[in-house]
Amino acid sequence: MALFRFLLIVFFCWSADFILVPLVPFGRSLFNPLFLLFAFMGTHSKERRPLWAQGFGLGLLRDAATGGLFGAAACSFAAVGWLWGAFGHMVEKEDPFILAVWVGLLSGLQEFCYGFLTVAADPMVGWNRWWWLILPVLMAVNGACAFWLFPLLRRFLRISRERKIHIWVDR
Repeated sequence: MALFRFLLIVFFCWSADFILVPLVPFGRSLFNPLFLLFAFMGTHSKERRPLWAQGFGLGLLRDAATGGLFGAAACSFAAVGWLWGAFGHMVEKEDPFILAVWVGLLSGLQEFCYGFLTVAADPMVGWNRWWWLILPVLMAVNGACAFWLFPLLRRFLRISRERKIHIWVDR
């Protein structure tokens, strides 16, 4: 049953991302539902699947909804997933405020990577100056959404807060 609920959340996030393109093109730059889902998967998933592969898949879903450079969002999600997988064990994942700050920082990094890949592919696109002004707002909005949505998603998917601590002993 949890798989059905998770697939429902994936479909809802993808359709929200897809609908934001024609209705509010600027709003899609501020609110990134697929990235929030990706960050939730990275922080609350019990499986040890590689996060870069999950990010690549969700980035391909985001790329499918746009008419822009295909693969840029997938590569930027994969880069953030690799970073989160490599250094995520150092982050306190139980405190929602610290988690929201990290999600905000990672969303800014993802948007920066996306802009860099877009400009690298086509220098005439030009990542304008106003993107540097909107990047902190994007980070704050995604961090606030993570602070508000992660407990609701945890309750919807029925994920307990208990985590087992694994102690690795060299023998």
